[in-house]
Amino acid sequence: MKTSRNGLFRGRGNRFRRTCTGAATFAAVGLVFLSVVLACSNPAAGGGSAGDGTTDGGGSAGDETTKSWQTVGVAGFSAGRADYTSLAFDSSGTPCVAYSDGPNGHKATVMKWSGGSWQPVGSAGFSPGETCFVSLAFDSSGTPYVAYTDYGNSYKATVMKWSGGSWQPVGSAGFSAGEADYTSLAFDSSGTPYVAYWDGEDSYKVTVMCFK
Repeated sequence: MKTSRNGLFRGRGNRFRRTCTGAATFAAVGLVFLSVVLACSNPAAGGGSAGDGTTDGGGSAGDETTKSWQTVGVAGFSAGRADYTSLAFDSSGTPCVAYSDGPNGHKATVMKWSGGSWQPVGSAGFSPGETCFVSLAFDSSGTPYVAYTDYGNSYKATVMKWSGGSWQPVGSAGFSAGEADYTSLAFDSSGTPYVAYWDGEDSYKVTVMCFK
């Protein structure tokens, strides 16, 4: 069981907990295998086949009455336990998901929906070390980036991107001043990546950093 000085228990059991002095204890149930669902047309209403994840079928974009949640591919498609899942779409509208991959040492893995099944983007477990609070985003050219809390760098923030057929760090690994939890990655209109996080170096307040 790993813990950080903010009291977050980083164990990989069925639950994780964070306790704060003088505050209540919060618990969240972890995920075991990864599934993705999306709102698509109800097949009975004349559109799409359940589980193909590729067609919307009938109904307008805003018509919720003809849609229901359908599994994209098979349920539980990850190799094993998947924590800290993050879903995003590339420039062509293809869904991709990033997560901390249990069977691969809790390193980061990204998978995309391709040819009717989920396929890894590069190697599964591509990060140098264990990860949590994984966040996936795409730049305007469709390049995937992943931000995460980096166990190998004192729980600091690290960002990697898919480049030249492999995952490469964006700037220095562990670039935040201190521990960075609950990382969230996004791009501005000019394509600059920003990372927001819970800053262990500054009384666990929010900090935002950008790469430029």
